[in-house]
Amino acid sequence: RIELMKGIFNIEGKVALVTGSTGALGTTFARGLTQHGATVILNGRNEAKLAEKVQEMLDQGFNAYGFAFDVTQSEEINLAISRIEKEVGPVDILVNNAGITLRAPLEAYKDEDWDKVIGINLKGPYLVAKAVVQSMIKRKSGKIINIGSVQNELGRPTIAPYAASKGGLVSLARSVAR
Repeated sequence: RIELMKGIFNIEGKVALVTGSTGALGTTFARGLTQHGATVILNGRNEAKLAEKVQEMLDQGFNAYGFAFDVTQSEEINLAISRIEKEVGPVDILVNNAGITLRAPLEAYKDEDWDKVIGINLKGPYLVAKAVVQSMIKRKSGKIINIGSVQNELGRPTIAPYAASKGGLVSLARSVAR
């Protein structure tokens, strides 16, 4: 099945950065990209967990690197992107995957929890995209994939900030694409 898709989905030699790639979804996205020939940059904040995921990918014969940075911190992001470009190459594909949800009814939601969810789920993709898009514009090539959720359309009583952040991510994607 993978062999069949290689002709359609050829990203051989491309560098792909997957934020939040120490979790289940991020690992799956990273593995899929490597199976189609990309060199993958895994990202997370926990360096030990990140090193473990990178080693798993290497043990499976995939080309992977790990760069720890917090997606809500511009300075960390910019330093990491600069290192990635020098050590691995320019980012051709960005998968903005890092995300969290903290559940509580709106009336009981803590303001700092709102800020944390919006920071990781919406500000993070903005900051990382901003850091990689400059090189993409110069090269006139690149892809940014934002991982959304159906919850921005459905909503649930205990995940208002999550739903708001994912809805904002859809709007951000539209604006960046233009």
